[in-house]
Amino acid sequence: MKDKGLALILRAIDVSLDVQKLGVAAVGLAATLGAAAFLTFLGSRTGAAGLVLFGLLAAVAIWVGVSLVYGTITRLCFLHLTQGDPGSWRDALGYALSHLTGLMFTGLVLALAVLGVFLVEVIVLLLGRIPYLGELLASVAFLPLTLLNAFVLLVITVGSWLIYPIIAAEGTGVVATIQRVVNLLRRSPGQVVAYIAIAIIAVGFASWIILGLGYGGAVFTMFATLIGAGSRIGRAFGAWPGMGFYSPPYGMGWTPYRAVSLPFTMYLAQLIYAIGIAGLVAIVAAFPVVFLMSAATATYLNVAEPKPPVAAQGEEA
Repeated sequence: MKDKGLALILRAIDVSLDVQKLGVAAVGLAATLGAAAFLTFLGSRTGAAGLVLFGLLAAVAIWVGVSLVYGTITRLCFLHLTQGDPGSWRDALGYALSHLTGLMFTGLVLALAVLGVFLVEVIVLLLGRIPYLGELLASVAFLPLTLLNAFVLLVITVGSWLIYPIIAAEGTGVVATIQRVVNLLRRSPGQVVAYIAIAIIAVGFASWIILGLGYGGAVFTMFATLIGAGSRIGRAFGAWPGMGFYSPPYGMGWTPYRAVSLPFTMYLAQLIYAIGIAGLVAIVAAFPVVFLMSAATATYLNVAEPKPPVAAQGEEA
């Protein structure tokens, strides 16, 4: 790896255009969102209790699926940026599976730690209720607590981007990954913020173009379907399973309609539509996701001295 600094961030764009990574992102996100849509559909057909149960299962499916997709893509990006060859998606998926605990729970534990810091501050600031002395203690604590909270926000908003690259490169667990995030931000906060900001701006422009194409295609398809197949099909085409909404022929606004008895084929059409939407979202999101993971990996490589790549189980380093 010869590139450093902004050159490495720009190289992340080329790395993110790799067909294998885009395919992994599109297929993985489509499978994840499709499974969530199917579970939501089942919940909408089983009453309130079933809706809650299947809704929770859908949330878990998204959590696990996104963690695996992000972990797999980041592993591919790390190997591509450091060795010039991303390897196979199977090896990267195996690596992500072997580190699934860290990929899933590091962000959650980090958020809970931030919540814990806030609660401790509230408890300490109860001293501010002491007459006369309290206002002095609260005013003295204002600046230190503000600086502490600013760093905490930096960790949770910017540092969270480094979670996946750290695990992809070093194979660390939950606690070790959080410690690594904090250490990197203490060492180079300006670099991390600048590189992530550049990546977000760049992917923002690209995403608007991709989103416009995807949205425009969906609008044309909706109009063609309503004109060709008739407004009755609009309920299937414009309805998300269980939500009870109808998309009118003119415009993409959502307006409620009174539920009526529908044939099973209409419900099945709604499910197919929802899965199709999941596929469309996955395709549209593939490049932004891959580029953000690639840019996050490049940021990590810029501010850290990574160890030799950790091999997955059954994978040669």
